[in-house]
Amino acid sequence: MHFTNPSSNFVFEDERVQSALPGGFQRLKELKAFFHIQDPTLAEPVNRPFFKVESLLVAVRDNSERLWYMGPDVSLDEQDCGFQGRSHLKDKIKYKKEGDGFLADCICDSGYTWTFHFRHDPTPMPLTQKHAFDLHNRCLYLIKRLKFQWTRIYMDNLFTSRRFLQWGYEEKVLMAGVARATARGVPDCVVQVEAKSKADLEKAVDQLRDHYRFNGPWVRQRKWWWALFLWATGVAAVNSYLLYKRQCELRKVPKSRILSHMEFSVQLAATFCGSAKRAPQAALAGGSVAGQKRDANGFVLHTTCAPRLTPNLLKRWVGGTLGHHPMKEIPGRPGDASPCQWCKFRSTHAYNGKPAIPIDRAPKSRFGCQECAVWLCGPACWNEFHHLV
Repeated sequence: MHFTNPSSNFVFEDERVQSALPGGFQRLKELKAFFHIQDPTLAEPVNRPFFKVESLLVAVRDNSERLWYMGPDVSLDEQDCGFQGRSHLKDKIKYKKEGDGFLADCICDSGYTWTFHFRHDPTPMPLTQKHAFDLHNRCLYLIKRLKFQWTRIYMDNLFTSRRFLQWGYEEKVLMAGVARATARGVPDCVVQVEAKSKADLEKAVDQLRDHYRFNGPWVRQRKWWWALFLWATGVAAVNSYLLYKRQCELRKVPKSRILSHMEFSVQLAATFCGSAKRAPQAALAGGSVAGQKRDANGFVLHTTCAPRLTPNLLKRWVGGTLGHHPMKEIPGRPGDASPCQWCKFRSTHAYNGKPAIPIDRAPKSRFGCQECAVWLCGPACWNEFHHLV
């Protein structure tokens, strides 16, 4: 803390305070620490536990439910939102890789988080069963959000109990899962020794715990809303990739053209950062242009190999907005030139009612239409290629 003349430097504290008050340095320090102003006209403070990110969590949950049709088999499990700071809502968790944080009960379908509800967030509906635990009441609230009846729900031993299965049947769902041998109302006649490990029996349920790390050690946050923001963003990113894969399957897209999870995540991050690159508009029908290569992220790499003009390829270009493409130098190796592709095409093909024009050798050029990635020797070829004459 530094005192100076406010007329010469307004950044530091006013030196008149130091001269007027004995011990001005300590007094001003205490004033900054304890001075508080409150407007009595403001509304009452919000008492909801996750009020700072509540709108984001509700948006992720509602859109996840709206965009995905549940299958006949789903899973009910808990997800951990890792958090290293201090909060009265944080749970001590030793049985998950993510560590301490906030727990949420979720209904998932093939890795897709369809709906969720955090444990410290009060249920927005009256208790379904008065004699049930808070855990089972939250799960019954999630079950009521299902759109189809008699959905089969698989659970781990945390949720399974005789009463909970009975309550689920009253809500017109079928539930099954691994149960603890004691204090869960399981008859002795069905108790058996585990033939496999608990992790193997719960593989169909634990769909996100070991496969995705939303808050890794490289993200150190001390604010609880920052941890929940990262968790909600990660869930939305995973759900969006599963939606992308499902759309590709429905449209019968070849597997070679489907992005991997890493490539999709990189493209998503690049889009959020505003640095996503658009591919040239040569293939208007959605196919890739011959001669174009893509890197691991799906971006187009500029090469010296140009697409070969064919009558079928020209049909894709006709009728588009090709008349607005500029004539530019196509990037390639310095000093490299390529034959005019339109002259080469017109030497062997008749086009638009005009016969072919045989030539011995097409003239070379380092210019062309950068949007179409086609080398053209001059304005005449450029206009004729873009269907302007």
